[in-house]
Amino acid sequence: MPLPTNIVSGRPSVHFGFAGLITAASLATVVFASICVLGLSGLAGGLLLIAVVGVVFAKPEIATLVVIYILYSDLAAVAVRTYGLPAPIAIGSFLLLLLPMLNYVVFRREPVRVDLVFGLMIGYGALLLLSALFSRYPEDSAKAITTYVFQGLVLYFLLINTLRSPAILKNAVWTLLLASAMLGTLSLYQNLTHTYEDSYGGFAMTKTLETNGATNNSVADMGNIDTDAKGRTFERHRALGPLGDPNYYGQIMTAVLPLALVLALSAPLKLERAIGAAACVPILGGVMLTLSRGAALAVLLVVACLFLLRYFTFRYAMVVVPILLLAISITPAFQVRLTTLSGLGSVGLRQADGSVKLRATILRACMEIFWDHPLTGVGAGQSGQYIASYGSTNGFATLPSGIAAHNTYLEQLAETGILGFSCFLAIAFVTLRNLLRVRRNLMPIHPEYAHMATALGLTIVAFLGTSIFLHLSYLRYYSLLLGLCGAAVQVYGTEDARGPAPEA
Repeated sequence: MPLPTNIVSGRPSVHFGFAGLITAASLATVVFASICVLGLSGLAGGLLLIAVVGVVFAKPEIATLVVIYILYSDLAAVAVRTYGLPAPIAIGSFLLLLLPMLNYVVFRREPVRVDLVFGLMIGYGALLLLSALFSRYPEDSAKAITTYVFQGLVLYFLLINTLRSPAILKNAVWTLLLASAMLGTLSLYQNLTHTYEDSYGGFAMTKTLETNGATNNSVADMGNIDTDAKGRTFERHRALGPLGDPNYYGQIMTAVLPLALVLALSAPLKLERAIGAAACVPILGGVMLTLSRGAALAVLLVVACLFLLRYFTFRYAMVVVPILLLAISITPAFQVRLTTLSGLGSVGLRQADGSVKLRATILRACMEIFWDHPLTGVGAGQSGQYIASYGSTNGFATLPSGIAAHNTYLEQLAETGILGFSCFLAIAFVTLRNLLRVRRNLMPIHPEYAHMATALGLTIVAFLGTSIFLHLSYLRYYSLLLGLCGAAVQVYGTEDARGPAPEA
């Protein structure tokens, strides 16, 4: 029986451009909406599943883009939370990547890809297990280790084995921008129309449901400044996106901002540059509406990196800096929250707002936990059992029981000790080093690929920048970005070996 043409040909048929991206996003949305409405039982659910599998086998690359769109828009979690989709199906949605991997490895007989980063991730998983074995309650680390295996190791492995050409990698990046622009547009529209009661299908939340059933509005913490010039209470709803948390929503939006900026500055086609520039508006708008101080500092870090890499020159600074200042000036709540970062000394902390005091106490508690358990930590996922008791002495605020760390790096030190912390940093270091090598080697012969490698590296920088103020709660986003970076190193390394492309 003859194989499909996309399997026997020399390269996969991935050159379907923006129409393919829209198709992938639409397919992801329609499939999940249909499953939520029709259910998985009965003839309708069966026919829908057969249709999806047929499309995926006809165009395996569509599955890769669908999974990326689902992951970054958090579509699966929204379907579970809002429409009652069974959780196991949503959790395993990324396993659709097995279909394009089957295409490459089985039908086309291409080798399975692994790299040094994947080896380090295996080593980090072993250190998580080691920290659990030496912890007081090893069974309490089971959830953290299981999450890491599926949302870290497996996801990274599938991505580097499905993103095997520059075209599909480029489409994957555009898919990220499409998902992020959609989320940012909903947040902006919600803010402009003041329709905070409408979550827009669960993608633009502004309130969360507490465990006791009470509704918690996402109103910004104004500190001591809670009235306007006329004496009225000043409140600003914080955008929560699909995650239900403004800080993590700001993190994932900040992480994709470098992709939009670099494409707007260096894409080979005018249309691509225009779309990249247009995507910056909803993405940056979403970041601003979260009122996240960590995200704001990460945006400044990204801009500084772009200046160092000479994407921005002095003339760009004359445009970029006023835009940032204007964005902050028209958001008074953001101004107030940024001013709370000014006092970092002991006196300033005691006079700071509640959020800053809380974080300072948590960070001090994490450091004390690390000093008491320096080698392997207290166990993966178990720092929340110790932070409150350690923070009860010499703290600036009273910590509730079970509170999580608000710093990824101190969380790693507290839970996995210096061994796990070093391996965690090594994963990021090797990824950035490899991308810098790709950038240096390809800039003279394939500048488009070099710019894409640079943009992907900056996503890691942005994510790690926001991680100073957040613990690693949404591992799948970090693994997705790492997978794109690992695939870029593999794909562009092959293009580097081939040398410059022939003249048209």
